[in-house]
Amino acid sequence: MKLFAKNRLDAVSTDTLHIITLPDQSRYNAAFAELVTRFQLLDPDKLLCLPGAEVVKAAIRERKTLRLTLNVNGTPLSLYVKQYVPAPLRIRLGRLMKFQRERTARDEFTAMVRLHAAGIPTITPVAASLRTAGLFQKTSSLVTVALEGAVRLDDFLQKHLLSFAEKRQLIAKLALLVRSLHDKGFNHRDLYLCHVLRDRNGGLYLVDLHRVDWHRKVSERWRVKDIAALNYSAPVGIITLTDRIFFLKTYCQCNRLSDKQRRFARKVLKKTQKMIQHNRGRTAERESR
Repeated sequence: MKLFAKNRLDAVSTDTLHIITLPDQSRYNAAFAELVTRFQLLDPDKLLCLPGAEVVKAAIRERKTLRLTLNVNGTPLSLYVKQYVPAPLRIRLGRLMKFQRERTARDEFTAMVRLHAAGIPTITPVAASLRTAGLFQKTSSLVTVALEGAVRLDDFLQKHLLSFAEKRQLIAKLALLVRSLHDKGFNHRDLYLCHVLRDRNGGLYLVDLHRVDWHRKVSERWRVKDIAALNYSAPVGIITLTDRIFFLKTYCQCNRLSDKQRRFARKVLKKTQKMIQHNRGRTAERESR
């Protein structure tokens, strides 16, 4: 696939996807062209009115996710619809002061296409639309194919008692996936275990990609942040210190950590502690209200 600027997709192809971008910058996967037209999947209002749509996630005001099943020539097809709505004005102004760009469904769609092109497992994008009203008011929607039978990795670890060998195999697979992500120029920026899915065959997939960035080379800062997020979200008592060291050795592709790699590990631990303290602060703030 040709290189393209951030968030720019015209008519591009990967080995698995052919993406069409319309004049209004809506975009869709050509494999689902008939579906997009028949069910008007590029119309944010029509999406929310499709029969059987139910909200499955609404953790924050700016985003909510719905699941629906369409009848496609007698065959059911399950989809997820993620709707992005503008954040409150004070939050938008705060991001503007920090030179942070507001993320939309198009960003996540573009990230999915880039990851597919790089051979990094993620879910299949169907369509993304964007509706703009004024400088800040952006409402967008992302449609993806549901990965049937897949579960969040944090839930899987909590609900399944793995043998030593099974756990090591899973940790190694995750470490190599994250290594591949970084080596190919991507950092997730929100890489908690809840944003990794495991399918019925043990395959791992990265999801919630709206904050993904790509570079010629991922700096140590972003590598540390991603691995610290995984470390922070790994359940204590299930993932041991030995398991965490094994993850780092697999990620670094070594049997023994060098002095440089040990310094890297200390940076991961320091960032993890900051995440813990930040979360405690937010919890205390909520409880004081």
